[in-house]
Amino acid sequence: MKLTKDRIRGAEMKEVRQTPQEDHLLTVVEAARFLNLAPGSLYHLISQRRIPVIRLSSRCVRFSRRALMEWVESLTHPQSCGDL
Repeated sequence: MKLTKDRIRGAEMKEVRQTPQEDHLLTVVEAARFLNLAPGSLYHLISQRRIPVIRLSSRCVRFSRRALMEWVESLTHPQSCGDL
């Protein structure tokens, strides 16, 4: 069996997929899918500095899955019995 660039790349992708989900950095599209938002809505939250983001350059951003989960939890308010 001959190793080709595609096979090597496929092996690299399998290694990336096997990393712990919480440590994996997400792209805008992946983060939008994770949060069930449109990518445009996510860009709007980024521009308003309302969401935790990792800036790799002025035009390249990534998101920590763990930071996104904590952000969502911080926005979630527990409902008390009197609120029903």
